[in-house]
Amino acid sequence: MISESPSPVVFPTLSLQSVPASHGILWIRQGFAAFLRYPLGFSGLFSAMMLAWIMLSLTPLVGPFLIFMAMPWFSLGFMLAAHRCLQSEPPSVGVFFEPLRSSRKHLLGLIKLGALFALMVAGSLLAAYLWDGDTTGPLMKEALNGQADLNSLAENPLIQSAILLRMGLIALLSLAFWHTPGLVFWGDQPCGRSLVFSVVAIVRNLAAFLIYGVSWLALAMTLSLASSLLLGGLGLSQLLPLVTLISMTALTTVFYLSAYFSFRGCFLPAAALMPKEGV
Repeated sequence: MISESPSPVVFPTLSLQSVPASHGILWIRQGFAAFLRYPLGFSGLFSAMMLAWIMLSLTPLVGPFLIFMAMPWFSLGFMLAAHRCLQSEPPSVGVFFEPLRSSRKHLLGLIKLGALFALMVAGSLLAAYLWDGDTTGPLMKEALNGQADLNSLAENPLIQSAILLRMGLIALLSLAFWHTPGLVFWGDQPCGRSLVFSVVAIVRNLAAFLIYGVSWLALAMTLSLASSLLLGGLGLSQLLPLVTLISMTALTTVFYLSAYFSFRGCFLPAAALMPKEGV
């Protein structure tokens, strides 16, 4: 059961809740349970998203911006797919087009949300470049011109720290935007307010999200190590790239599905909008 907050923040259709730290594990379990109902369907949904990202990346000049702009949209698609899974409806790529059939307010809200996320990512990457551009810039230029060995470049501490800095900034932004697609679509919140309430929900349930994040990291590392040891022991190391691709695709799909359950755990929905039964 979701523990009731003594003074919940009330939205038109959603109210912010405080949950126990153990719900970080619960959300992951619910994501796996949903995936196992329709493993092929959800894997196909993830493949369709990756194909869309590849097509967006081919757009001249603005390809990377469009990829980041589309992230909240695709996140909402998986939330919709998980929601329908609870109603025994198989996943389909139609969930990615459902916002187009929604109200104009919701559609514009999602577009603004995507643009805001992409702009903040661009700003963060620019800040990171201004921070370490003088040291890593020449090294990256040498790599692009084929003047540096990629293996030695990857082992360079300066490059490693630069990559970690940029990945960390994008991860923090993604966490801040975690609940925003659901708040815009289900909570009827404007773009800016959805971001504020998303951050408030994470801070209010920080223990659950810490366990959630650590558990996902442990799962990914354990799966990678287990695959390597098992295939190595069987003398099938040549299959490791394929097995890694399949397993990580499934794990990432479950990750996207679990976002719905974390949203549903932090924001108690009106009965008419979302089901109350667990997976």
